[in-house]
Amino acid sequence: MPLPPASLTRLIADRFPFLCALWLHLALYAVLTDAASWRVPAPRPPEPLDVEILPFVPSAPS
Repeated sequence: MPLPPASLTRLIADRFPFLCALWLHLALYAVLTDAASWRVPAPRPPEPLDVEILPFVPSAPS
């Protein structure tokens, strides 16, 4: 397999931080654009409570 020309190798070496940042940003963009399709399960409704209503009986004056 032939080696790439020295000018191409030097260009990649000089621009390595830029290329890494570019690829990382593209990967993050790809993940976040897919985030809209992620489903969050709806919370379950709370369990119902049994309530007994007692009539108010005023106490006799003492």
